[in-house]
Amino acid sequence: MRNIFDFIRVHKSHLINFQYITKYLKGKGGQVEMPDGSVVDVSVNRKSELSEKFK
Repeated sequence: MRNIFDFIRVHKSHLINFQYITKYLKGKGGQVEMPDGSVVDVSVNRKSELSEKFK
């Protein structure tokens, strides 16, 4: 069970709630899509941290 405040910094400019990621788009760092349709860049350095959360 995940915490409802499961925030992750995916980029220097973006802190998001992991629970609200609807899709991951592959790329150098990649991007995550949120429920409102917005797309947030993932930094190359944070990509591995994000992929660990999906496991």
